[in-house]
Amino acid sequence: MLIIDPIAETRRNISMTLGQYGTSHIDHASNSTEALASMKKLKYELILCEYDLGKGQDGLFLFDEARRLDLLKTSSIFIVISAERQAQKVLGAAEQSPDAILLKPFTGEMLYSRVFSVLQKKIRFKLVDEAIMAHDFLTAIQLCSKAANTRAEYTQDFLRLKIHLLLRISDWVSVRDQCRQLLVEQELPWAKIALGKSLYQLKSYPEALTVFKTIINEHKHSLEAYDWLARTQQAIGEDAAAQETLKQAIHKSPFVASRQRQLGEVALKSGDLATAESALLETVKIARHSFVRNPADYGLLADVQISRGNVSAAKLTVEEIRKDFKDPQVNVLADALDADIYMHQGEPEKAQNQLKTALNQLAQLTLPLLP
Repeated sequence: MLIIDPIAETRRNISMTLGQYGTSHIDHASNSTEALASMKKLKYELILCEYDLGKGQDGLFLFDEARRLDLLKTSSIFIVISAERQAQKVLGAAEQSPDAILLKPFTGEMLYSRVFSVLQKKIRFKLVDEAIMAHDFLTAIQLCSKAANTRAEYTQDFLRLKIHLLLRISDWVSVRDQCRQLLVEQELPWAKIALGKSLYQLKSYPEALTVFKTIINEHKHSLEAYDWLARTQQAIGEDAAAQETLKQAIHKSPFVASRQRQLGEVALKSGDLATAESALLETVKIARHSFVRNPADYGLLADVQISRGNVSAAKLTVEEIRKDFKDPQVNVLADALDADIYMHQGEPEKAQNQLKTALNQLAQLTLPLLP
C-alpha cells in the first residue's frame, strides 16, 4: 500500500488507522515525484492519495501520470482523499478518474467500506480488464456495451470506460455520436470532455471550442478542459488566445511540465520569446528530477536563450544537458548548441570546429553494424 500526503502527521494517522485492520506493509510519499518513484519500483494494490499535494499539484494529475507511465495495474485501487467537496466536481469532470474519492474526516470503518466497494466493482470489471491487458480493445468495448445495456449496477462506469476505449482506438465518430446521445439523457461532465476531444480530432473546431469553454464555465478547476481549449485555439490559429488559456491553467496548477512546455511552444510560435524562455525554463525545472524529462526541452530552451542574446544562460543550459543526460545522442545536441553559441559570440572558426565534432559523433552513432 502507498499513502501520498504532503503532511507527515497525516500519513502517520492514516497508517495507524489502517494498522487496526491488519495492514502491515505501508509505504509513504510526500509529493508526486516521490510517489511516481515508488510506483515505478512496486505495483501497489492500494494507493491512498491526498487531492491537494501542494505546489500546484493534485491527486488527479498524479493519477493521470501514473496511468500514462503504465505504473498502475488494472487491479490497483487508487482512492483520492480530500477535505474539499470541490474535488468531487473536478474528478467528475475528468474523462478518466480514480476509483473513488473519500471526504475527510473519515474513520477506519469508512475507509474499509470504500475499499471493499471498489473491490466489488473491480470484480465486475474483471473480464473487461483482462481484454484491455491483452490489448483486445474491441472485445473490451463490446463487453462494456453489453454490461451497460443490462442497466445493472455500474452502468455509467461501463459507459465511461467504453468511451475512453473508443478514444484510445481513435474511433472519433463513435465517441462524438455516443457522447451526444448520453448528454441528451443526462448531464455528464466527463462525456462533455470526451465529446470535445472527438470534435477536435474530427476538425470540428468551432464546436469543440464551445464545448471546452462550456466545461470551463461550469467546472473552473477542470484543467484538462483548459489544455484542450488551448490546443483547439492553436488549431485555428488563435495563438494569443491559446497562450492566455494556458496562462490561466498554469496559474491554477503551475507544476505540470507538459502544460509549461505547451505554453513555451505557443509563445515561441507567436514571437513572445520572454514568455517562451520563462515557460521552457519551468518545464526543465519541473521535469528535471522526474520520469518525464526530455533533452528536447533543454535544446529548445537553449535555442530561445540564444535568440534572445542570453548566451550565458544558454551555456548553463548546455552544461545541464551534458550533466543530466549521459547519452551519446544528447552529446550531439549539446555540441550543436555550443556551435550556435560560438556563432552568436562572433567566433565562426570555433563554431565550425564544434559543428564538425557534432557531425562526427552523429556519423559514429548511425554507422551500420558490421557482420
